[in-house]
Amino acid sequence: MGLTDKPNITGTPAEMDRAERVEEQHYALELHVLAMKIQELHGQVADLTRPAVAHYITHSEARQLHALYNVLERLEEMAVSLEERWRARQGLSPKI
Repeated sequence: MGLTDKPNITGTPAEMDRAERVEEQHYALELHVLAMKIQELHGQVADLTRPAVAHYITHSEARQLHALYNVLERLEEMAVSLEERWRARQGLSPKI
């Protein structure tokens, strides 16, 4: 489903409630996946800068990876915070 796709419902209250729950669950999952993907990228950049592989990169590349690591760290914090705030606002448990 895309950002604007709606589940196929006939309009009865029970079906609309179910459709809204499905939509909410889908959104919760997508938000969680976003946070997890950023965390995975953050870890991957950390792996690329391990001392054991430092001799494969130049100082300039190391600086770029460090800057990327810092950006991903901030993105990770933002995504996790967004997910936590959204789940709390929905009255959902803190974690999926």
